Amino acid sequence: MNIKYFVILLFFELCCGDSFNLNVTEYFRMPPLFELDNYEQCMASEDGVFCVVAVDVIKEPDNDVTDIIKKYSLHKLKQFNHSSLDRGICVTRSCKEHNIDNLNMEDLNIVLSECINETIYNEYKVKTKVSRINYCHYSKRQEDVDVDIGDWIFAIIILIIVLLNIIGTLYDAQLDRTKNENTGNQYLLSFSVFQNWNNFISNEQKDPRLRSFQGLDVIRTVLILLVVMAHIIWFMSFSFVDNPRELELLCSVQQL
Repeated sequence: MNIKYFVILLFFELCCGDSFNLNVTEYFRMPPLFELDNYEQCMASEDGVFCVVAVDVIKEPDNDVTDIIKKYSLHKLKQFNHSSLDRGICVTRSCKEHNIDNLNMEDLNIVLSECINETIYNEYKVKTKVSRINYCHYSKRQEDVDVDIGDWIFAIIILIIVLLNIIGTLYDAQLDRTKNENTGNQYLLSFSVFQNWNNFISNEQKDPRLRSFQGLDVIRTVLILLVVMAHIIWFMSFSFVDNPRELELLCSVQQL
């Protein structure tokens, strides 16, 4: 097959291929992908425990909701995997009926599984289990921060860049005061805030042949904005999203 036609067909499949769509009523029969309790309110209590966990939906053969989840999650390029949920839960508030004092991570996993499964099953009639505890914060416990060699290297590099910016800017300012604008160390001036800002806002073209292409700057600006927006939406899909259905609709040409 000609590579041109192959690329066109691949693009059409990724962007316009059929997916398993649901109406609003069926969609909200599935448990929410993301839910977060109030972190600050949880940590305000003396015995506050806040955990972020990954939760798996247990597939049942005679359960309509799990069937919907399975079919809807097949098209992973355009829709989230609704069989894998994320929860940020205030254990002390949401799991009051369970004893959480002095629990190790294994016991805490069991308690969270029971608590979250009970909450989701009562409303959505599907069973779940905690597959992973990402982390837990305790209001009573002083969290120790491990600073490794990578952290020190990163901090030193940032410090060097900031110092070069300060030195370059002061050096540039001194040249301006003495009217020696065409002289100076170009390596230091490359770190000057003044010079970089002037270069950023300048639209002067030294080559007169390039002036006829200045209209392309508009297209370049619009394309840069579109690239930034696309990356923002992409990064949003990796975080706790309040309305994931809207993101899924953006990837589908069909209206639910």
